[in-house]
Amino acid sequence: MRLTPKKTYDIPVHPSTEGYKELRLIVEKHEFPVVDQSFRRKIAFIWTHGSGFHKELLHPLMRRFIARLRSIYKYNDVHVDFIAWDKRNHGDSSRLNSGIQDETKPVSWMTAGLDLLQVIADAKQNTTYDKIIGIGHSSGACVTFLAEMISPKTFDGLCGIELIARDYIVDYATRESKSLSISALKRRDTWPSRDECREKLLRHAFWRKFHPEAMDNYVNYGLYTAEDGSVKLKCTKQQEHAHIWGDVYVALIVFQSLKALSIPAHLIFCTESTKDIIINGAPDDMAMQSPLITLGTVVGSHMLPAENPDLVVPEIEKLTERVCCTMHSPKLSKF
Repeated sequence: MRLTPKKTYDIPVHPSTEGYKELRLIVEKHEFPVVDQSFRRKIAFIWTHGSGFHKELLHPLMRRFIARLRSIYKYNDVHVDFIAWDKRNHGDSSRLNSGIQDETKPVSWMTAGLDLLQVIADAKQNTTYDKIIGIGHSSGACVTFLAEMISPKTFDGLCGIELIARDYIVDYATRESKSLSISALKRRDTWPSRDECREKLLRHAFWRKFHPEAMDNYVNYGLYTAEDGSVKLKCTKQQEHAHIWGDVYVALIVFQSLKALSIPAHLIFCTESTKDIIINGAPDDMAMQSPLITLGTVVGSHMLPAENPDLVVPEIEKLTERVCCTMHSPKLSKF
């Protein structure tokens, strides 16, 4: 089920990136105001999706997280905004930029990090936030940490779900042979209908793990209807393949940047190993880079936000508590 935004709009990509004159980003804003408008404290949570997916895949997690916040007394006087966006070559942004961007050319994750800064700068134009918390999954976590590295103190806290970071650069031959890179180009990207798409996908164990809400959002919002009546992936398989290659050096840069963190960060990793897929570094090694990093381990696989969003909520809450305990409010002081 889609979480209906207060508004959806488009903004230019970051001005220092290629395509700045033509390419756009689709952004959605969800507002959760308090009843008593005399309270003016505001928190923004910025949500960034992983490779090959789109903002709506995070909606089940977002829905559960705001429900949890609103059940906690000390957050009752805080206005909360959720801001979610599609990377320039994913989701609705990809459709908007169709015919303009080269679908076979990798978009570096550094570029996506700059685009994220553009999303935040735009969000701050008309609203003053007391705290801004970045939440990202997989490559989206990497992009979020990159944005903080490029512009320190952009965020007040970071939550990385299955962050892709490592202390070395993977050689070309190894990357070329990995299943994720190969499977992206082999995947089916066109179906006669959404119903058939769902039926075909659910034949595979990967998709059967998805929560029904996440599966609905993938089928309903990860596809578009073509002129011939068929449905196609908004993020083409060529773009997904190119995007996967965007982390050749960035994963190392993110790992090294952890040493320079000046804000709290919480990393969430799953019990099922994903090393063969994303060639990731060890969570303990990441945590050792800074005393500001905490770790959470959750039962599940790399696609945890889409598989079991309920398990992710308490982990994001831990980071939120660390960030918001410094806000000047009796309700938000530490117990």
